[in-house]
Amino acid sequence: MVPKFSLRRIRSVLCLLMAIHATNPPCYLTGLLLSGPGIGTMAAFLTGWSLWAVSRLPMEVGILGWRLTLVRLASTFFFPPIAGWIAQTLFGNTA
Repeated sequence: MVPKFSLRRIRSVLCLLMAIHATNPPCYLTGLLLSGPGIGTMAAFLTGWSLWAVSRLPMEVGILGWRLTLVRLASTFFFPPIAGWIAQTLFGNTA
């Protein structure tokens, strides 16, 4: 049986993948966008990369401390899925 993937599940996975991805997304953004994901998925992908960059965590912990870093991560947890949903709602029908 083939698992059924919803747009919400794909968007969530892309948000999490972008958090651990270290390179610059504009390098491959065009190829990824042309391969088929919607505008909402790409908005969530880029927002996740911008807000949850794991490569910045050591620097943030060293400068701000664990407590403030965890507060920042917790306060931005819902932004990428919300950004994806807003982009899909507003611009999903445009090609």
